Amino acid sequence: MLETSYYLYTDHILFSVLSICLKDGVLCTFLPILCSRLFGVQGLWLGFALAPVVGLPLSMLLLRLRVGKNSFPWLLGDMDKEIEIFDRKLSPTVGAEMSETIENLLLSHGYQQKTAMRAGLFAEEVTSVLCERNAKEKQKNVLVEYSTLFEKDNVSLIMRDSGTIFDITDPDLEIKGLSSFVLNALLNAQKDKDYIPTTGYNRNIIRLRFRLDEGEE
Repeated sequence: MLETSYYLYTDHILFSVLSICLKDGVLCTFLPILCSRLFGVQGLWLGFALAPVVGLPLSMLLLRLRVGKNSFPWLLGDMDKEIEIFDRKLSPTVGAEMSETIENLLLSHGYQQKTAMRAGLFAEEVTSVLCERNAKEKQKNVLVEYSTLFEKDNVSLIMRDSGTIFDITDPDLEIKGLSSFVLNALLNAQKDKDYIPTTGYNRNIIRLRFRLDEGEE
C-alpha cells in the first residue's frame, strides 16, 4: 500500500487515540490536581480549562517530532513539495479536461510521455467511474478535487469527491460499466495506490515514481 506520509496527521488512528488520551485523560487528571494544590478550589476548574489548551500544541509538537516538518509543517510555506490543485463540478466532460491538464503538468516536470499519459488516464477513468456511480443522484452537485503532489522522485495523484462513498481500489468492487472494467484493470497493474476512508467524501491516491538516476519505473 502507498505510504501516505503527508496524511499521517489525519489517518493515523493510533496517534489520534493517544492524543485524545493525553488531553482527556492524562492532562485532565494531572492539571486539575496540580492547579488545585497551587490555587485551591478555583485552581481545580482552571486545570480542566487548561487541559485542551495545553493538549493541542503538545500533540502537534509530538506529531511534528514523529513525522518531520515536511509531513507536518507549521505553515504551508515550510513544505519542500509542490502541490497543484484543481476543483471541478463532476460532469462527463471533466475527465477528458483533467486528463489533458494532468498529462501536460507531468510533462512540464520532466516525466516521460508514458507516465504522463498513465496519470492522465487514471484521472479520466476515475472521473468516468464517479459519473457511473453518481448517475442516479441528478439533484446533487458532486464536487471533485484533483491534486498533484510532486516530491523528490515521485508524484502523487490525489482525487477527492463528495459523491457516493465507495473504494475504487477494492478488487471485489462491482463492475457497473466499461469505465469500471478499465479502471479495475489499471488499478490491478498499479502497486502504489490507496483509498483513505474519510467522513463525507472519497479520497483516492495513485503514486507514480520517477528516479533521476534510472529513469522511470
